[in-house]
Amino acid sequence: MIRVLICDDAAAFSILAEQWIDSCPDLQVIGIVHSGPELLAVLETTAPHVIVLDHLLGEIDSAELTPLIRSLQGEVGIVLMSGMLPEVLADLAARAGTDAFISKATGPDAFCDTIRHVGNQTNRGQQ
Repeated sequence: MIRVLICDDAAAFSILAEQWIDSCPDLQVIGIVHSGPELLAVLETTAPHVIVLDHLLGEIDSAELTPLIRSLQGEVGIVLMSGMLPEVLADLAARAGTDAFISKATGPDAFCDTIRHVGNQTNRGQQ
C-alpha cells in the first residue's frame, strides 16, 4: 500500500484528488494539508511514501518547499502538481527537485499511475 499525503491550497481539487486516489486499491490517502507550514508540521508525525504537492501554495512554492521536505523525510517521493502546461511543469519539477509532475487537467488513471510510479521507486511503497 502506497501512503499518499496531498498538499494543495485548493480544497476542491484536494477532494477530487482524494477521490481519485481512493479509487485505487493500492493507494491510500493518509492526509490532506493546505499550506507549506501545515505540511511540514504533519511530516513530523507521519510518514507518507508520496506527497502530491501543488506548485503554488500562497506563501511558498514547490522549489522552496521541496528541500525542507527532503530535510525531514529524504526518502519520500514528491509529485509536483499544477494547472500549468506540461512543458512548464517539467521545468518547474526539474528546478524544484521533485520526482515527477502531473497536470491538474489529467484524468484519474494518469494521476494514480504517476503516484504509483513514484511510490514504487526504491521500494517506497513496499515499506
